[in-house]
Formats: sequence, C-alpha cells, structure tokens
Amino acid sequence: MKFGKKYSRFTVILALLHGVLIGVIALVLVVVIFSVTGKEAKEGVEAPKEIPTMAETPDEKPDPVDNTLAPLTLFANQYGAFTTLQGAETFIASDSSLKTAAIVEGEGQFHVWSHIATSQNRLQNVKSEDSFIKTFTVSEGKCDAFTKSKLWEVLASDQLLKLELSDAEKKEENAQQFIEKYGAITAFTDDLAVLKLHLIAHYSKENGCVIISF
Repeated sequence: MKFGKKYSRFTVILALLHGVLIGVIALVLVVVIFSVTGKEAKEGVEAPKEIPTMAETPDEKPDPVDNTLAPLTLFANQYGAFTTLQGAETFIASDSSLKTAAIVEGEGQFHVWSHIATSQNRLQNVKSEDSFIKTFTVSEGKCDAFTKSKLWEVLASDQLLKLELSDAEKKEENAQQFIEKYGAITAFTDDLAVLKLHLIAHYSKENGCVIISF
C-alpha cells in the first residue's frame, strides 16, 4: 500500500516555524485589542466629581436686641429754678396760678414748670411774663420695659391717648401701676401738656425712671 507524500525535515521545520509565527502574531493582536478596548472603557467612565462642602462655622448667635429708646427733646414752660425742694414748693404755694404746676428735678436743681410739649409753638398760649420756654432732654433711666415704652409713647404724642391693657399686661404690676397713674392725672385734667408734666415729675423721682438734662 502507498501512503501520502513524504516531506523533508526542512519542510517540516519550516511549517512548524510558520505555525508558531502565526500563533505569536495572533497572540499579539489579542493583547493589543484588549489593551485598546480596556483604555477606551476606562476613559468612558467619568470619575465621580467631588462635591464641595461648606466650611464648618461656629454657631452664629443672633445680635442682642437693643431696647434702648432714643432721648426725647421736649419744651417746658418754666417759672423758676431752685437749689432746694423746699424753695420750689414755697414758690408754688405763693402763686395761685401755679395750682397745676409741678417740680421737676434736673442737674441738681428743682425746676417749677407748668406745661410740657413737643414744640415751642404748643406752649405760646400758656407762656406769661413770669415764665419762659426751656428746652430739655428726657433719657431713660432704670425703668421696666412697659413703663418706658408707654411713657415715651405719651411724651412723643401730640394728642391725648387712650391707653388700655391686654390680658397679659393686666397681670403685670408695673403695667397696672402706670395705667393707674395715667388715669389719676387725666381724672383732673384733659390738658396733654399738664399730663406730660406730671408724668415726668413723677417718673423722674420714681426710681430714676427718666433722666432730665439740659
């Protein structure tokens, strides 16, 4: 029996080398393809963006509320100033026209005033030959919040106010005392200038609630 064609040793070696070469080339191609696709995949995936965080700051405390009231500039019809309280009282007792006058202490003297208003023009009808208009300033002293706010409201007003207490304010002793004082003065006069005078005369003495300066 005759078998297939016999190949020389050189031909066989050449064929083996050819096969090995093809295998190497195929392996290189596979490595290159995987390398390229892996790089594209890596470039296609975006890295997560860093979200900026706000810097931690210490707890901010709100600014304290300033309840200080601005000083008021007012005008008084003055009859005299005395170094002693007794001198001022004797002067008022000697003049029947000063029955509604009051004594207001300020800067070490006792002033006899008959009316107080927000402007000089409002005192022209009460000014006499024996009096003159004096400018002064009212500043807050040691006063509770309610009394201070209501007192400033009355002093700054050019009309007689009707003051009423809320249910909560009715439970406050200071609020009741102010309303009682306000009612007692308005019971004997409806003159706003006289009302202001007696409120200032009272509260400038009462615990230094108001401070008078010139």
